[in-house]
Amino acid sequence: MKKILTLILLAAALVLFHMASQRGQTSPAAGLTDGVQRIQPVSIDTMADITMAEYEHITLLAEKGEIDEDAANNVGVYSVLYSQGCSWYCGGCVDTLTASGCLRPQGGFTYDALNAHDFNHESVWATDGNGIGQYLTFTFTGTNPRITSVAILNGHVKSEKTWRDNSRVKTMLMYYNDKPYRLLELEDSRSLQYFDVDTLGYGPEAKNAPKWTLKFEIRDVYPGAKYDDCVIADFIFDGIDVH
Repeated sequence: MKKILTLILLAAALVLFHMASQRGQTSPAAGLTDGVQRIQPVSIDTMADITMAEYEHITLLAEKGEIDEDAANNVGVYSVLYSQGCSWYCGGCVDTLTASGCLRPQGGFTYDALNAHDFNHESVWATDGNGIGQYLTFTFTGTNPRITSVAILNGHVKSEKTWRDNSRVKTMLMYYNDKPYRLLELEDSRSLQYFDVDTLGYGPEAKNAPKWTLKFEIRDVYPGAKYDDCVIADFIFDGIDVH
């Protein structure tokens, strides 16, 4: 009886010790978002319910003057990705883009970092695993035009099915020159989501300005119905110092 009582007391002591240690324990990632401003999309462009072939047919008709040109410039995400109008990219560009990791190629498709900035909604960056803690790092030259807006095409948006089957980003921690800067809270929608991020970078007039970086780390996800990997189709930047 005395032995059983001793074991019970020992077990209780271990439980109490574990609870106390848990209260004082801090995970390696804890505190990263403390004091970081949370921001939500200021606007959203949804995917149009047409195929890429149908969009290309619309643009061809517009070029021939058979339909109003505005019809080809108001087709949601298609118009943003594939129109030839002026944008921040008339003077701005990404110097390098790297990822912490990616899903290995499958069925002739790749899922590496460059797919996240190729203006192609069908190619994607996909993580190996649920993606939490995985990140993309964009590097810009010192004289690159400054950035004021980041847009994220969230998920495998090629179709409604691929979007549902794969995980999407729920929250993403944005770093400016390796320092936590904003926590982006994305809606769970098959869309291009725009975030205002103030003014980042040095601008074309800056002399001897160093390269600078924007890193985007996945902090939470919307689970996919079939696959664990988290997918981002594209990033698009906008800003000032052009035209």
